[in-house]
Amino acid sequence: MRYHSGMCATVPLMAEGVPLPSLKRIRLQKSFSQRDLAKAADLAERTVTYAERGYGVSLRTTRKLAQVLGVEPDELRAKPV
Repeated sequence: MRYHSGMCATVPLMAEGVPLPSLKRIRLQKSFSQRDLAKAADLAERTVTYAERGYGVSLRTTRKLAQVLGVEPDELRAKPV
């Protein structure tokens, strides 16, 4: 397993996770901060940060984020135009 060493802690990279290239755009359209989105989805703030940086996340995390943002999970996975 690969690891990413950040300032806070060492966290494993999800080699088979789902990238969410539209997450930041949709989050900003819905006027959520990373912190507010993470709290509403019952996730760690760093999960949202890493997802927006292109690290893959689990399908469960994708569903949680989509539900809070009021979109389908496929919309988060879609590449921005």
